[in-house]
Amino acid sequence: MRWSMLKLTFRMTLQSDYHIGAGYGQGSSIDSALQRDADGLPVVRGTTVTGLLREGLRFLVEEAALGASPQWQQFSQQMPASAQRGRAPLAGDWLFGSPQQSKRWRISSARPFGLAPTQELHVQGAHGAAHVRVDPATRRAEQRKLFVREEGDQRWEFHFSATLDEASPTCYAEALLLVAAARAVRALGAGRRRGRGACSIHLHALEGWPQPIQEEALLTAFEDYWLQGKIHALPVAAAPAILPPEIDATPTPLRLLLLVRLDEPLLIARRAEAGNQFESLNYIPGFALRGALAARLHATSGIGAPGSAGFALLTEAFYREGVCFDHLYPCANLDPSGHALTPTFPAPADLFVDELHPRDKQLVEHEHPHYGAAAAAGKDFRSTTEAATLRLETLPHFIAVHEDGLLCSPKQSSEMHVTLDERTGRAKDQNLFGYVVLDAGQYMLGEIHTNSATWAKLTRMANLPEVPAEGYSEPFELRLGKAHRRGYGKLTALLQRRDPTSPGLLAQLPLEQRVRDPSQPLTLTLLSDAILLDTWGRFQQGFAADWLSDLLQTPVALHEVAGQCGVTHTLRFATTRTIDGFYNHVGLPRSRDLALAAGSAVTIRLLDPPSLPELLARLRVLEREGIGVRRHEGFGRLVVNLPFYNGTNHRLSEAQITLPKALRPASALPEQHALHQDVDFRSRWHRYLDECEWTLLKALELAVVAQILQSDLLPANANAAWQHLCDYGHAEHLLGTGWSQREKASRFKQSIAVKNSKVKQDEDEDERIILKKILHELERLAQGSAQRWRLGAAMLAERLVQANEGGRS
Repeated sequence: MRWSMLKLTFRMTLQSDYHIGAGYGQGSSIDSALQRDADGLPVVRGTTVTGLLREGLRFLVEEAALGASPQWQQFSQQMPASAQRGRAPLAGDWLFGSPQQSKRWRISSARPFGLAPTQELHVQGAHGAAHVRVDPATRRAEQRKLFVREEGDQRWEFHFSATLDEASPTCYAEALLLVAAARAVRALGAGRRRGRGACSIHLHALEGWPQPIQEEALLTAFEDYWLQGKIHALPVAAAPAILPPEIDATPTPLRLLLLVRLDEPLLIARRAEAGNQFESLNYIPGFALRGALAARLHATSGIGAPGSAGFALLTEAFYREGVCFDHLYPCANLDPSGHALTPTFPAPADLFVDELHPRDKQLVEHEHPHYGAAAAAGKDFRSTTEAATLRLETLPHFIAVHEDGLLCSPKQSSEMHVTLDERTGRAKDQNLFGYVVLDAGQYMLGEIHTNSATWAKLTRMANLPEVPAEGYSEPFELRLGKAHRRGYGKLTALLQRRDPTSPGLLAQLPLEQRVRDPSQPLTLTLLSDAILLDTWGRFQQGFAADWLSDLLQTPVALHEVAGQCGVTHTLRFATTRTIDGFYNHVGLPRSRDLALAAGSAVTIRLLDPPSLPELLARLRVLEREGIGVRRHEGFGRLVVNLPFYNGTNHRLSEAQITLPKALRPASALPEQHALHQDVDFRSRWHRYLDECEWTLLKALELAVVAQILQSDLLPANANAAWQHLCDYGHAEHLLGTGWSQREKASRFKQSIAVKNSKVKQDEDEDERIILKKILHELERLAQGSAQRWRLGAAMLAERLVQANEGGRS
């Protein structure tokens, strides 16, 4: 039986500008930048949203009548006591979690309302606001205490969701608490006690409730149940849906292509060097994907006791290697239209470039990369531009499956978090956390290997979409990684069937074309980390002939190349890395494994080579099943004679995958969006400024004019702004002393007068002052909007600064 999911979608409306800091500034103009997603749109991270709801619930408990109600007191007694520093359990621990209590509700990040998860827009939606600290004793501004914050536009509207993977009377009661807590929120961000960030949160949609219901009815039910103790105020839980009957099928090999888009930043943390700093891996490991699907199975159907269908499927699929997951590596977007993706693979360790090679460009340009065999032979590699012997270095990046071997790496960003005291609302000392995450909007690609019967059961019980014979499946959601219940780790995934007998995207060529003569050397390259154990259970830390012979079932020797001075070099290039993990259900780390890192490579010779068909059969099994332990988690993938090597006389051909429409980012704001006119205004204003012809007379004064245009004191209409610029006080600051008032005003007008070739000679003298004409055009395009006027004035100021620099040069 499949249980319902309870999902509440809220809409957050702002009544004033807000600021939630990103933890860094923007050059010298902004001291504290606004928190944004990777697509540039403002975002309220799920950690902040959780804190707002927790604060709203605390207000209901301590300031309103909820804390004194018998129903709440009975509910509080059921909360598990928190052992951290001996404190008593707080109001939000059960719903939002604590160090000793896992989170029941999953809170998403709040993104602009009505927009897709990822966008390709250029919307500012913010402005710089200057603040100064005032000495409370003298009531004067303190020295060196001026700072500028980037504040979000109050016209932004955000939406977020709270999700619980079950539906029961207890869940309905918790949902009533969430709705009431959201309505109790009054402000967010910095300066919320001083008029900034005023907001209201309302329920927008509700899924999983037994019958349609509005927000006001839910608040009435909250009052009846939580304040007055009326048990009948909660609805009766709907009966769980009956799963469709299982279809018996003969198991056949099944290979699926998995394409995912990061809708939220992703943090799959390495072992933290410090307790408050976490850095994500630059790919999605198979064990994380395996855990996400297992969690989805548990959420939709439950695992059950031993002997149940859920427990049997969990054992078959995830513990007996019924489903094997490859690592998901980042995709490169090389298509100009952005509608095609190129797979990548870890750079082989026996591939070198010279020390002057630009690491962020294509690998193959005017010369081939340097391979291990040539390097071991001691050849001198010289730069194409300089006749000098250069040091060779390995590549830390991924290589795109492209004929030029484009180097690429996923985009990462740093986000800072603080722990707030629930009672005071202020940041706690020594509780600053840093996340280095994979940015949202990126794509990852990998494969799943299973059989048709096991996958049919998993599709049925984990509520996965059916995979058609042609094309992609319907999109579905996965959550994984750290903080996946607080605005991180949300993925949208698609599945596509692949021919089980076809070569992989990275191998490209069939094995028969890569291995043609058993007597020739073979190069084995690891596409993922490999955990290998010897007879005594110790980790292998390099390539050795003994275990390679056991692997290929024939004696082998490591290939050697004669170098300079008669020294021979073995062609094995390997590095090791530690593999860490964590058991969420027990709250303890997994045992640490030591693996040969992805990209490690070795070249071998077969001492007693078998026939070519027999060798191909053995190698085909190795490529399909991998080597070492934990292969069902993506470890131990390898390829024989990677086509990128010279030995196959084949350069990588471009292997693009068409990006499905379901995963393509939106490229325009909806016309009904509040900021849609701002985007159109920005485009039209930018074109107008480009058409103006600037001939500066007094560049120094124009630089100061640019500062005045960015002032908050600038009036929001053309005539008043012009008078403001020509005012005696401003002219005094611009021109200095020694001038009469009339001379200052006249000279200042002349200093900002710019000739325009398009202006006719018989026009009025004021019309020949292009700055005044520009202000009138700005007023016309802004259409009475103060926000657009302020944005246009800032763009004009930036253009004047550029013209000033050009005039000085």
